[in-house]
Amino acid sequence: MILRIFNPSHDECLASGSPYYTPSRTARLMDEVHLPGWHCLSDDLPSWQDLERVEPWGWDARLVHQLRRRGCPDHLLPSPERLATIRRLSSRQTAVRLLPMVTERFESWWVGATSPHSLDHSLSPSKFPSVIGFSRSPKRELCHPSPCREGKLPLKDASASLTAGVSSPSQQGEGWQGAVGSPDEEGLGESRWFLMSPSLLYKSPWSCSGRGVFTYDEKRIRKVMREQGGIEVEPLYPRVADFAMEFRCEGGEVTFLGLSAMLNGGTSARGAAYGGNLVASDETIMELMTRYVPKKEVTEARDRLLDVLRREIAPFYDGPLGVDQMIVGPPYALHPLVELNLRHTMGLVAIEMRTI
Repeated sequence: MILRIFNPSHDECLASGSPYYTPSRTARLMDEVHLPGWHCLSDDLPSWQDLERVEPWGWDARLVHQLRRRGCPDHLLPSPERLATIRRLSSRQTAVRLLPMVTERFESWWVGATSPHSLDHSLSPSKFPSVIGFSRSPKRELCHPSPCREGKLPLKDASASLTAGVSSPSQQGEGWQGAVGSPDEEGLGESRWFLMSPSLLYKSPWSCSGRGVFTYDEKRIRKVMREQGGIEVEPLYPRVADFAMEFRCEGGEVTFLGLSAMLNGGTSARGAAYGGNLVASDETIMELMTRYVPKKEVTEARDRLLDVLRREIAPFYDGPLGVDQMIVGPPYALHPLVELNLRHTMGLVAIEMRTI
C-alpha cells in the first residue's frame, strides 16, 4: 500500500529548510484540502505496518519531522542526505544550470527579449539568458551586475558556480555577470539601471505557483537574498501560454508521463498566477501548443529534457518531476525550461484524472 500525503506547503518549507517551520496561513489552509486519492496530515492515517512506501506531494524537513511524530518508521522516510539533495536540486539554481544544456543543440529556439515588448533575433540562440546571484553572507546584500563577456558568479558554495548570460541592449553579444557586494545607493550607476529595468523578472530560489516571482522591488530583493541566500534575475518574457512536461525518475532512469496545460492568469510573466490545469489528452494539449510552434520543437524539447534529466537529476533523485514551459512571442517560440519541480504537480494530477 502507498500512502500519498498532500502537503502543498512543501515549497515554503523547502525555502525555510527547518523541520520546525510554520507555513503561512494560506499554505496551512491548502494543507487541509482533500485532493482525491490523497491524505492530509490531519487525517487518520493507515497503519505504518501496512505501507510499502510514503509518497508525499514533496519531501521536506518539516514533513519528515511531522511524520516521525506520528510514529512513521525511518525506513519509510528519506535520509537527511536525501532531503538535502532534494532541497538543493529544487532551487531555481538547478533550472538556470540545466537550461543551456537543453537548448544547446536546437538553433530554432528563440533566445530572449531586450525590452518587455521587443525581440532581438540577432542574439545567439544557444540559450535563454538568465543570471542568478548569491550572497556570501546573511548580511543585507544586493546582486550588483557588471558587464563582461562571460563569467562565474560568487556563490555561497563556489563549486556550484553558474555561467551568466543576460544580454544588454547596448552590448549585443556580451553579457552581465552577477556580483555581490554591499548596497551603495549612490554608487550603483549602471547597476541601478540593470536592477530597475522593467525588462527583468526576479525569482526567489524556492517558491511555487508564481508567489516568489516579481518585478523590481528593492526591499523584496533584499529580503529574499537575506532569507534564501540569493535571487534569480531573468528577462521578462512576453508570455502567451503556459504548459508543462511531466516525468518520473526511478532507478537512474527517466520516464515521460505526459503534457499538461495551465490556465494561468494575465498576459505577461507578471500576471502568471496559477489558475488551474486543463484535464485533456496529450493529443489535445499538443494541438494547443502547435497553434504557436511546430510539433517538432515540442518533441525535440521533450527528448532533450529526457537526456538532460537522465544525466543531471535521475542519479540523485527518485520521484515525480515537472518541467514548466511557456509559449512566448510573437513571433512565437517555446521556452523549454522555465521551472523545474522535484515533486508532484497539478499537471500530474490532471494526467491521472484522464482515466476517471
